[in-house]
Amino acid sequence: MFHEIVAQLDNMVSALQTLLYIDVVQPFFYRFGLMGYDEDTYDALYWVIIGVLEIIITYLTLRPLEALRPVEQWKDRKALRADVIYTWIAKLGIINIAFFFLLQPLFDHWQSLISIYDIPNIDIDSLWPGVTDQPIVSFLIYLVVLDFAGYWYHRWQHRFGVWWELHAVHHSQQQMSLWNDDRNHFLDDIIQAAFFAAISLFIGVQPTQFVVLVAVSNFMQSV
Repeated sequence: MFHEIVAQLDNMVSALQTLLYIDVVQPFFYRFGLMGYDEDTYDALYWVIIGVLEIIITYLTLRPLEALRPVEQWKDRKALRADVIYTWIAKLGIINIAFFFLLQPLFDHWQSLISIYDIPNIDIDSLWPGVTDQPIVSFLIYLVVLDFAGYWYHRWQHRFGVWWELHAVHHSQQQMSLWNDDRNHFLDDIIQAAFFAAISLFIGVQPTQFVVLVAVSNFMQSV
């Protein structure tokens, strides 16, 4: 039952991805001579769609709670505008997409070195045949591993001076709201994207799984 629901949701996202690609992206790229980015942008659309869904679900879940029992009241909700902008940038995967475009050659080279020199990685799917190769089980394991890595990442952000100077942006909000979680320094987001991409590669996470893992993890943090 669960697998059928997930499959249906994935089919819906894929159909929307194809629709946007054909009717919006391709005509725009053709018009401005950007067809060289055509294929990569199709993959990036998956990030964007998942990000939009994540923002909608987060808002529908938390906004009623915030209205019912707010931490504090503001005379003008325009004070939250910066945090809303940060949220859209982070949740739409813009940082991850930029990371993909700028560092993809280095990432491909790294994967080649892993293969050439037979550098070991962890194949979680094969740890316990019949159990860990179940999609929901492997997904939950990945989620726990990345959440644990995120815990240490956050501790390091607070411990090391230069890193803290970047992370301090996250703690610079003047108003507490459902939008606070994503205010981060751009460079810190780049470091974080690289950190979690490397760990995901090491434990065998597939690209589409990585997108959903990031979305679920971000939603949990917002809650």
